[in-house]
Amino acid sequence: MSDELRARSIRGQLLTFTDRTLTDPADLTRHLDRSREIGYSVSDSDYLDGWQ
Repeated sequence: MSDELRARSIRGQLLTFTDRTLTDPADLTRHLDRSREIGYSVSDSDYLDGWQ
């Protein structure tokens, strides 16, 4: 994801799907930075409860 697209996405409304959904822009930015650094990301019930 380009930096421009990422910035536009984070500026928009961040919806809550579960209690693990990242909805704070700073938290999401840190998560995305870390994902970019290590080359992958893991979803752990942040969209659907109980799904990884």
